[in-house]
Amino acid sequence: MSNTAKDVIDIAKKYVGTTNGDQFVDRYNKIAGAALPHGCFWCACFVSSIMDMAGVPQDSVKAYKGCATGVKWFTEKNRFKSRQSGCIPKPGDIIFFEWQPWNEGTSADDGADHTGIVESVSGGYVHTIEGNSGNQGTCKRNSYAINYSCIEGYGVPLYNVDKGCIIKAERNKNIRAAATTKSKTVGKLKKNETTKITEISTNQKWGKTSAGWISLSGTKKVEEFEQYNVRVTAAVGLNYRSGPGTGFALKGAYPCGTILTIIDEADGWGETSDSCWVCLDYITKI
Repeated sequence: MSNTAKDVIDIAKKYVGTTNGDQFVDRYNKIAGAALPHGCFWCACFVSSIMDMAGVPQDSVKAYKGCATGVKWFTEKNRFKSRQSGCIPKPGDIIFFEWQPWNEGTSADDGADHTGIVESVSGGYVHTIEGNSGNQGTCKRNSYAINYSCIEGYGVPLYNVDKGCIIKAERNKNIRAAATTKSKTVGKLKKNETTKITEISTNQKWGKTSAGWISLSGTKKVEEFEQYNVRVTAAVGLNYRSGPGTGFALKGAYPCGTILTIIDEADGWGETSDSCWVCLDYITKI
């Protein structure tokens, strides 16, 4: 498999309805060199197994048997996003739950209790596929409000990045905060204007621009471009600017370890998917 979020979700779908997790425990044991017994809680083994089946490398998602261990690993890699940060997860992200959120940060806090895979996000809800879910311990689909207090947060895998594309609007188009017509309008793309698309929604109907999401209906693909993921390596962080050079306005700084998607290059600088420019000397391709 090619290590993409789509691969992960497509494989996970095949196991919806599975009531016995022994196959996932066995696969986890093989990956991690462990010896977990059959009949144990298997939500983390399910996630680890699906990632392995999809070709996701261990430096992208470390196989984990304990949910708290998974949160700790993603946090150390600067790739954990807490619910309280207000983040909106993406398909293929790994969701972690804390069933007793009132204990979080206290001496009674035992860490995350459950985990799964984000299938999609729409209408203020995150839709998941989870192993060992519910009283019967089944692989099933679930849905939760984005602000559900038992969601601790999300681990962000490093998937391969598909090619981006430039589209042309065939009529005036709204740009929205999320990939749904129910989301608020955050911008406009006028007829015959073009924009870069760096991500396609799982239903293939929406494209992500630097300003938000746009419905691909009524647009035409003009060309494709290569894009790739990088990590900020500068210990003090990395400034980002409005254009490719130090003569352009300083807009802010990315902390060390931040993962970025580069969609264009010019004069030793790279344009990120949020339309900022960074010096390529201080990032590493991943």
